Amino acid sequence: MTRETYLAELATYLKRLPEADFEDSMAYFTELFDDAGAEGEAELMASLGTPREAAAEILSHFKVTVDNQNKPMNPSESETDDQNRSETSQYERLPEFNHINIKLDYENVIIIASTDHSFGLSHPTLKSSIRYCVKNGVLDIESLKKDYRINSIGMGFRHFISKQFQETDNLIISLPKDYSLNNLSLNLGSGDFQLKELTILGCSIALGSGDVDVVDSKVHQTTVNTGSGDIELTSSHLEDVNLNTASGDIIVTNTQTNSSMIVANSGDIECKGGQISQVEMVANSGDIDLDMHYKGLNKIETSSGDITIKGFEEHYHRLSVTAETLSGEIEVSLQDSGDRLFEGRYTHSVSAPSDQLYLQTNCGDISLG
Repeated sequence: MTRETYLAELATYLKRLPEADFEDSMAYFTELFDDAGAEGEAELMASLGTPREAAAEILSHFKVTVDNQNKPMNPSESETDDQNRSETSQYERLPEFNHINIKLDYENVIIIASTDHSFGLSHPTLKSSIRYCVKNGVLDIESLKKDYRINSIGMGFRHFISKQFQETDNLIISLPKDYSLNNLSLNLGSGDFQLKELTILGCSIALGSGDVDVVDSKVHQTTVNTGSGDIELTSSHLEDVNLNTASGDIIVTNTQTNSSMIVANSGDIECKGGQISQVEMVANSGDIDLDMHYKGLNKIETSSGDITIKGFEEHYHRLSVTAETLSGEIEVSLQDSGDRLFEGRYTHSVSAPSDQLYLQTNCGDISLG
């Protein structure tokens, strides 16, 4: 089959798409052939599959098959299908498990407490798009690979589909509310992760692109890394946790955080309510804004950004503070005769201090108000 024949046959299958989607899809495939050149056409077509197979993947996002491609598409059909997708998720009750291993390309992953104290799995296309099994107390979940996904061309095709139709399915895992999960390992290419009303004793989360949202949960010995996305923690308890986002904000609300490391490489850190104890926070390019309680020694640093400590007067008589800025100003709302503020350095000491706050910024201001 030649390039011209492939594209012509593909067009006959895709002609039911809305005009803009049809043109974008055909432009994408044409560009693929242009990049591959005459010498790479055979490899490209082998990676994409037949025109029918490539079209079927796209049309499936509109709940259309290649067998009824001559039927005109209702302009509102895709919106209706998106709504139906969330309402028709397939659910399967699972045997008990205490470990979860997840490797997925494009999904939202949600782990929540079940209403009936059962273990279960829910997804719009449960058996056709993911592979899963429970063995020896371990739930393994991974993307169901197809031939066109096995190389860089195929992964680019899958990425185009995900972005073009802005559709990411929800994979929902449910556990009993009072259950403690021993370990979670999540590797997600693109998609969000949410944890709600559960306890996890050990956790490793890696997201290429997506947000992390933890609500009403207890999390221990956990590492979270996101390439692009926000990390938000609400009404939770964190113990020995390492949070790191390359590009995104970290927001912590009414959460107790102990013996942890929080890093935003390009983004802000905001904490309101709750408490930190033995915590180090670093914003390499962004601001840090704190309004909470402090126990033990906590270190707050920015390379390029401001540090704001709200409610400082509430902690003034029990909290020792050292603040330093190499290029910026320090503003303090309350001082006594023992405090020292001179040339970018401020110190406030209390007798027999058990709680200490160390603030440092290379290029930014520090405000204690």
